[in-house]
Amino acid sequence: MMERNIPIMAYCPMAQAGRLRKNINSNPMLKEIANSHGLSIIELLLCFVLQKNQIIAIPRTSNP
Repeated sequence: MMERNIPIMAYCPMAQAGRLRKNINSNPMLKEIANSHGLSIIELLLCFVLQKNQIIAIPRTSNP
């Protein structure tokens, strides 16, 4: 995809699905990494996805 200049969209960049969802905010490894960079876990996950060129992250939004 990247050879053809086609961006990739990250599916669930904040673990909205899958095994991580239930424990994402209490994961000790993610907490340690996020704290060492002065980030929240959610910010860390988005940074991980966005550090690559041509990857688009569309976090879920909702109305309260």
